[in-house]
Amino acid sequence: MASSQRRDEPSEGILKTIMNLRGLNISEESTFDFEPPEQWRPWPGARYGQESPHLQFAKATKATRAKHAATPIKPTRPAKARKPKAASPVKQKPSQPSTLRGVIPQRVPPVRLLTLPPELRNRVYELVAVHDEPQYPQLRPVLAKGRVNGQRLSDDRRFPLEPSLALVNHQLREEVLSVFYGCNRFIFKNSMLLPSFRMTSPTMQKLWKAARPASHYLQQIELHVTSQRLPLDYAVTFKIKRLLDGGVEISHDMAEKTSYCCCLEDSAIAETMIQARGESDVMHVLHILCTKRNVKLADVAVWGEDGLYMMPATRCEHCEKANVRLVGGG
Repeated sequence: MASSQRRDEPSEGILKTIMNLRGLNISEESTFDFEPPEQWRPWPGARYGQESPHLQFAKATKATRAKHAATPIKPTRPAKARKPKAASPVKQKPSQPSTLRGVIPQRVPPVRLLTLPPELRNRVYELVAVHDEPQYPQLRPVLAKGRVNGQRLSDDRRFPLEPSLALVNHQLREEVLSVFYGCNRFIFKNSMLLPSFRMTSPTMQKLWKAARPASHYLQQIELHVTSQRLPLDYAVTFKIKRLLDGGVEISHDMAEKTSYCCCLEDSAIAETMIQARGESDVMHVLHILCTKRNVKLADVAVWGEDGLYMMPATRCEHCEKANVRLVGGG
């Protein structure tokens, strides 16, 4: 009851302190008998007392400090122990990120050339290495940089050039060159611009083969040999073809084109087939055939400066057919 009365009636010490802060002098005999009318609403805020905001900056005297020290301190409620927050569940990331356009499919491994099936790789190699026009093996002299004993160095370039895809690695080299040499048409013939580099010569064929180790993939080659007898001027075509059983087949079209003697060509093919028995490398068979022809032409004909052999007899002794006037050799 006393505590409630102290809260309702202002304390004299507190009033004195407030007045002193405002510079007013109030005697101890001053009384406050003012009472507010009943129709006035009571002040909703905190009343004057220990919690008055005016006393927060007031300089308390010794009497005030002693008085406040004598006031019992209201016990405070013990703070409630907060419950520990439950760990939030970890959000699992979706296996496939979603976008505005839908779910992105799972990324597949990149497609590489060597991981494709062999059938698809062969189709790619055909687009790169197979040509419609025939290929003509050649050796061309090229002047190199530098001099030795006052003379410029020279080098021989081999043609046709192999596909650049064959320079990537060993596997691609084997696969690409097998298609390049196995599917293209290779024709060995003399060049009118380079008469000293005749590809019908066994020596030039050997040099070209040494620079093309992958030429063992050749399946079929042709040899064009010039034959002349005015007004006839044509080329005899020898075809060397590798068979499925590993053997080699040799043929020529001289008997089909003309009615002249072809005994020399037939005997050269027969001897080549005997010597090349069991041989599957068509380049080696071509070398044997050109060597046999040159030996036989040297026995019965006269060598000319233009690379052609002149046949002395007008008719063959065996078949009695007319001979061609000039025959190309190596």
